[in-house]
Amino acid sequence: MHQQVLRVMIESAVDQGLYGLKTDLKRTVRNLTDLGSYFAKGRFQKDFFEIAQKMLANENSPYYELVSNIVNNVDHHIIKNFGINIGLNSWTNGAKKIREYEKKNGYNIPWTIVFDFQNKVQNPLTVPEIIEIINEGKEMGIYSYFFFTSYEAAHIDELLEIFDQNRDCAFIIYTSYDSLSEKHIYKLREYGNVIVSIAMDEFNLCPGFVQTMELLLKNKCLFGIHINYDDNNVDIILSDSWIEQIRELHCTFAFLIKAKDCSPTKEKEIISYVRNGKTNQKYPIFLIDFYEDIEHVDVVISTEPCFFKILQDGTVVSSKENIVTNFEIRNTTLCETLPHVTPKVGY
Repeated sequence: MHQQVLRVMIESAVDQGLYGLKTDLKRTVRNLTDLGSYFAKGRFQKDFFEIAQKMLANENSPYYELVSNIVNNVDHHIIKNFGINIGLNSWTNGAKKIREYEKKNGYNIPWTIVFDFQNKVQNPLTVPEIIEIINEGKEMGIYSYFFFTSYEAAHIDELLEIFDQNRDCAFIIYTSYDSLSEKHIYKLREYGNVIVSIAMDEFNLCPGFVQTMELLLKNKCLFGIHINYDDNNVDIILSDSWIEQIRELHCTFAFLIKAKDCSPTKEKEIISYVRNGKTNQKYPIFLIDFYEDIEHVDVVISTEPCFFKILQDGTVVSSKENIVTNFEIRNTTLCETLPHVTPKVGY
């Protein structure tokens, strides 16, 4: 009951904040950030608001334009629901539960689970099996889940059922422009707990890609793009030409995801590029280094990084280097698997 009352209070505060953002954006953003910093208790909240205050100290920061784009172009139901699910359920209450669980059991709990369903298999995980994993994850404090999908529209239909049955979770779905229909997008807007990321495979945007982005914008979804980077395209990314293109499409996020064969040198260049993009604020788009930022949140929540991915056949992957384990989630529970694949290192 306490959590329900708290959520109602936060939703009311968000409604007031959204109204203020429409009338006096810069002043309201600064006031909300200062207020959040004052009341921040957990490690993650303090870290987040400290960074936000530094960014917004610049009167001409593109992040003001980013906030304006979100307020004006994204359904407020999505802003509230996704924001509360990740901010309260995952990074606050979930983080507290994760720390308590780790202290009691002596192994790391990831703040998010990645489901990588890009490759076809003979016997894929079913919707009930995935929901069972999520239910167990929530018992540990995991309220954020990322899904990489195949290029088949039918796959999205299955995921919609999972999103619908877990309205208290925050989901990010990484998919292709041709796997999303208007019906899918309408449902995602209705649920309000999903960010959509469209694969940007080519730097010359095709009509289908642009049409899907325009459809997401028309339906006031929270969306962005993702690029798999390797030695062949890092220099193009560093040139900023691609980000100028997606700026016109009103993207909120841009995820950069390291490919398996990317060299350490090029990876470091991208990590530096993303960090610089966040602090020096050239564009009204939030840059995210997929593996680096997952690890950062983990360290803030519980001091040690860990990574946990499940493939479509249930195989468990234990690190961002994509090390495949001998564990299959169908044969073991999360609480049986995690002690072996995410042990405490004790730095």
